[in-house]
Amino acid sequence: MIDAADLERLKALEGTVPDTDALLPLTSIPEIIAYVVTSCRADGADEGDIAELLVRAADLSPDAVRRAERVLRPLGYAQVSDRLRKIAGRRQHSLAPLES
Repeated sequence: MIDAADLERLKALEGTVPDTDALLPLTSIPEIIAYVVTSCRADGADEGDIAELLVRAADLSPDAVRRAERVLRPLGYAQVSDRLRKIAGRRQHSLAPLES
């Protein structure tokens, strides 16, 4: 599980990332999530944690997270989809709070 410190560390990296067009071909939220998760698989990272960090750092709405979950599940991203469904739930305005 991720915590607030993980999220803050990720947000702090935002200014250190070089400006590049490498991800320009990715045009949707599900594509970006799938790319990042697939890239992190080689490192043995927890897919659910990576996806949750990404959507929280991007400050996505619960609706956007649910839409991404519906695209990713049929593509075989079960662990990612389970986490996205858990944090979006039926919430309207914000994702579920970080677990302590």
